[in-house]
Amino acid sequence: MASTFQFIEDNSGSAIRTLARTGCYWKNYDSPWDVTDYGTYPVTAGNCSYRKYQAGYITGTYNQVSNGKFGHTANTLGTSIYLFTVISGGYQTPTTGYLSGMGGAVNITAPSGLAAAYQAVQFGASTSGSFSASTTGNPAYTQYFVTQVQTETGASPGDSSTITLTFSFDES
Repeated sequence: MASTFQFIEDNSGSAIRTLARTGCYWKNYDSPWDVTDYGTYPVTAGNCSYRKYQAGYITGTYNQVSNGKFGHTANTLGTSIYLFTVISGGYQTPTTGYLSGMGGAVNITAPSGLAAAYQAVQFGASTSGSFSASTTGNPAYTQYFVTQVQTETGASPGDSSTITLTFSFDES
């Protein structure tokens, strides 16, 4: 058996869904476009990026998917730049309001292996609605991995480094 996994991203009131995401470009604008507007809408020191709503989309041949884990696994952000996440079963129009004020938000700035620290993620028939620790549904979606970059006034201008966010799951 072999499942196929891809990251998806929802933007602009969930009216735009981008499949097969290969990056997460935090900026001061809610859009699915990467480099074309990444430099045009920088997150300035002392402010927050727009929240990113990404999820997993699983298809292929499998009996069940389970044990979803999401985390920051490699590389670090610049000084005074922090990464927060919350696992959510529903979409809200992205804002620059502090994600840390959203229930269950966790600071994942420090990278760790998934075995050391991760956020549990559940599965469902869509990105909203009912979720459980496992599903036999095909296709399957995960809850959203909502992320946001938050900066302090002392953050250096320009790009931060590239980091690795990881999602893993079991299939049978």
